[in-house]
Amino acid sequence: MLHVPTGGGFVLVLDLEDSGNADVRETGASLLEVGGILCRDDTDLTPIDAISLLVCPVHPGETWSTMVPVVCEMHTKSGLWVEAVRDGAPVEDIDQRLAAWLDHRTGGCTDVVLAGSGVSHHDQPWLRAHLPATNTRLRFGTLDAAVIRRGLQFARRNDLVDLERDLHAKPHRALADAELHRAELVGYLRMLSRIPAA
Repeated sequence: MLHVPTGGGFVLVLDLEDSGNADVRETGASLLEVGGILCRDDTDLTPIDAISLLVCPVHPGETWSTMVPVVCEMHTKSGLWVEAVRDGAPVEDIDQRLAAWLDHRTGGCTDVVLAGSGVSHHDQPWLRAHLPATNTRLRFGTLDAAVIRRGLQFARRNDLVDLERDLHAKPHRALADAELHRAELVGYLRMLSRIPAA
């Protein structure tokens, strides 16, 4: 069933930092950080609350050894790897905390729209495999900035895309990236809302 935004529903702008494994069910595959901004489903994606959680890999040695060099470098440079191993909680605890936070802030709504950049192809498999309780709170269908961005590029409208802001400036920390994705989506939604009705 199509979600019809009313301004009173909910959107979760989510970013997951992970080990980058192609197979999310591999023994070494691990989430490292979860950042989410719960918003109203209005044109401004008005923020309600935000959350940031560190995840400790179950098998840190195997996780590290299976990460491709660019991902190792990214998580080392940002400090995330050290923080996740040192301060992170088990992924099962993170799943329950995130699901409970959503329940508390939404009044138990199980029709929350998942949003972000790349959430359709990247984040959803990780959610299903590693955050199943959280995944049950999310409806089918996403609001994906990457899809809109790519559509604009295919339409030769690079003037409407800010790659420096939306891609290159990302610090690759979950909550900070979620905030950038929200800003990108709000820009697109405001732009689309100005198109005259047919």
